[in-house]
Formats: sequence, C-alpha cells, structure tokens
Amino acid sequence: MCHSVEIGLDILSNHRNGCSFSRTYQITGPIHEHLVSAGETAPVTVIAEDIQTNFYAMTQGLDQGTEYSWCVIALDGQGGATKSTSVFSFLTAENGVSNSPPNPFVLFSPFDGQENVELSPQLNWQQAVDPEGDPVTYDVFLGAEGTFLPMISNMNPNLSTIPISLNYDTWYEWDVVAYDNKGFYRWADVEFYFKTMAEPQPISMSMHTSNSSLQSDGRYGHQTVIHNGELYTIGGLVVDAGDGGDRNDVWKTSDRITWTQVRAHDVFDLYAPHPSTESQVLSYGGLLYVFNGERNTIQTSSDGVVWNQVPWEGNVSEGTHYPPLQGHQVVEFQGDLLVIGGSSGGQVKNDVWRSSDGGITWEEISDHSFPARRDHQVVVVENELILMGGVGSGQRMNDVWFSSDGITWSEYAVAEWSPRSNFHAAVFNDAIYVIGGDPGGGDSDEIWVFDLFNSLYWEQVETHPDYGPRENHFSVVFQNALYIEMGKNGAVPLNDVWKIE
Repeated sequence: MCHSVEIGLDILSNHRNGCSFSRTYQITGPIHEHLVSAGETAPVTVIAEDIQTNFYAMTQGLDQGTEYSWCVIALDGQGGATKSTSVFSFLTAENGVSNSPPNPFVLFSPFDGQENVELSPQLNWQQAVDPEGDPVTYDVFLGAEGTFLPMISNMNPNLSTIPISLNYDTWYEWDVVAYDNKGFYRWADVEFYFKTMAEPQPISMSMHTSNSSLQSDGRYGHQTVIHNGELYTIGGLVVDAGDGGDRNDVWKTSDRITWTQVRAHDVFDLYAPHPSTESQVLSYGGLLYVFNGERNTIQTSSDGVVWNQVPWEGNVSEGTHYPPLQGHQVVEFQGDLLVIGGSSGGQVKNDVWRSSDGGITWEEISDHSFPARRDHQVVVVENELILMGGVGSGQRMNDVWFSSDGITWSEYAVAEWSPRSNFHAAVFNDAIYVIGGDPGGGDSDEIWVFDLFNSLYWEQVETHPDYGPRENHFSVVFQNALYIEMGKNGAVPLNDVWKIE
C-alpha cells in the first residue's frame, strides 16, 4: 500500500548565496527513506539514496559561483513516493572563499519559562555579530507544541512583534536564526518557552448610573475622596450646554444616589480651589486638601464650603519647595504628605517631596531611582508605596516600583498590561486594580487586577459589554464597592459611573 506523506525542506537553505562546497541539507517532515537530488538548473541528478535520517552531508565538491537546486523524495518501502513540497536553491561561494556563520547569541524575552505573557508579545534577542562583518538578518520561529513554524523572515532588528494573536493559556516555543548574506547561519544558543495569559474572567460589574447627576454632560480630570464618611467630588473639566471648561465646584453624597452641591463653580471666588484638571485631593488630618499643581497652592476645608489657603514656606529656586506641577500624585503615607513625580516646565520629574506639618514645610527625599514620569499612579498598600506606569520623555511606561519610606525605591517588575498614561489605580478586596488609560492609539477599556496575596502576575478581567474605553477618569472604593467615574474616550467626555462588587 502506498502512503502519501508531505515533507518540507529546511527554509534556511532556499535562495542562499555563498554556500560552502560541502553542505549538510536538513529535511523536515515524516521520515522514511529519502533520496536527495540536485542539479545546476533542476534537481535531476540523484546524489544519495537510502538515507534513514533527515539530513545529508555531501561528499563531493560543487563548482564555485554556481546556483544549484535540490529536493527530496520520501519512499515508504512499499512503492509509495512523495516529493518535497518545495524545490530550494543556493549559490556556492566564489573563488573558494571561506566564511563563518554569525557568532553565538542568546534570546532575551519573553524569558524561558515566563508565564502570563500577553497575546501579542514582543520578542527580543541579542544582536548576532558576523565575524567577517557581513550583514546579519534573522528568521523568527514560534509555535505551540507540535506547530513550530517560521513567523517572520529576513528581520533586521533584534526584536519583533508577533504578527498574529496567540491563544490563551498556551505554552509556546520560540527561537531565532541569524544568517549572513552568504547563506551561513546560526541558531540561538537555547530555544525558550513561555505561557500566555489565562482568558480574562468576568467580574461582578454593573452600570451604577448613565448620568452622574453632577449637572453636566460629561466630566473628566476630577477628584473624588471619602471625607467624614461622605463622598466628595471636586473640579475637573465639564462639558454642558452652558459654560463648559475647568471647574471648582464641590459635590457630596452619602449614598451615591442623591448628590448635593455644597459649593457652586465660581472662577472669581479667590477662596475656593482654582478650577483645574491638574489638582490632587485627599482627606488628611480631618480636612479636605486640594493641591493645585499648576498654581502651586494648597487649600483646605472641613466641609467643602469654606476654604483656607495653606501658607507654605520655602522657595522653589532654592530647592526648599517643589515647583508647579502637572500630572503629579499626592498621597498620605505614614502620617506624612508626599508629592511624587509630575512635570514642570515640560520636564518630567522623579522627585518625592515630604511634609510632616500639613503642607507648610517640604523636603525632597527621593533617591531618584525610578525613571521620571507624569500621569502615573501611586497607591498605598499597608506600609508600602506602589508606583505604576505613566509617561516619561515621550515614552509610556508599565513598570512597577515600590518603597517602604518614599526615599529608596526598587523595581518590582514590568507589568503584563501595556504601557499607558492617564489611567487610574485603586486598592479593593486585597487587590490592586489598574483601570483604562491611554496606551497610545486609542483609549483602553481594560481592567487589570493584581491579587496581593495569591498572585505573581497581573490578570486581565472581563468587563461588562457596555463598559467603554476611558482615560482621565477616577475610581474610588465606597461602601464595599469600587466605583469607576466618568472620564473621556478620546475627545468625548463621559458621564457614566460603573460599580464593581
């Protein structure tokens, strides 16, 4: 009985120049007996028979500077024969010039054994150097078990983004071949394996309201904070039928259903916080604090109605006070106030400023170990500061740093979520939530969760089908639920509020 089999030739042998005169040919596919045929124009001359392996080293020399083609025929011993699916060609070197393949090189990332890798990862490897100085290009191979296939050919840089989306929760093998322009090649020292992320699991998410009830058709860049058991929302940029723009209005609620405006927007009110999307708000020492970064002011209020300005001391030029900032973060940590990062005059910062007296005096304390950035997030988990993402010098980030004192910082890892800015982070149910943001090329609707006690990786969760992309939103934990408030999608302000329980 004849059996039909399909065999393929080593892809690296096709259309190669400057090959040596004694060449080993590799054959892939189901193997029985092989017959190798070669010739100057078409493979008509049988050069070896009864080969039991999937490679053959030629014993006779070839002519210099000559193009040859070759193929393989598989025989099953019962009269069945199948020719290789392709006929490959190569060109021998001129004048017998010897040549060496590129030097050894290694793969970098995803590293061997890495898990929870995103579905479109970037592959990175060491640049291979050719000893004769020949140009080096690369073929990238990747596949799940049993499907190790070439993905990209003739790559010049030493990194590649996979052109297809991979499957969830699957182990993949990847490898790279470097070859010069004479047909000599070298595989990376060791092939690597990685496992893709698990399929996102749904969470208990519902729309709390499609209208935030704050007298607007959309709001972003605002701040929301719990103060004396009630929820206060302050400022932001508002779009409505009247006078849209930056606001300094103050709203509060005790149940997230009925809102009361405790102070109306008034751009001429010198005692109210300045209208802005660059403010930071927190409850500290029994008072509401509004840090207006652009104007470098701090104002406090016990009820959101009457406001007082903090008479801070120091001098920016003398280095005794932080400069006017945008995209910064302000948190309470171990009883102190910390101002972290941001940009000033177009220059991103990695400063950490500390005040122990309610914002009157400040000292710069950071070791400047984390890269400078703005539009990042900082959360407090027990006695640790966690700093994430943002944008620095034009490049978005997805790194995660931690510190137990605000002075010395250590990098935890690069997160599984893509680099982004203008997202929001919150701690809820013993996990850190990273929500939305701008990863470039359009706002994100992703929600990523890091379980503080049971996880080594960030995991993406499945959101509600009606929940949409957003940035410059706010999230707050209130009455045993995580609320995601408003924001904008591109240039479109949003007015909805979502609830995670």
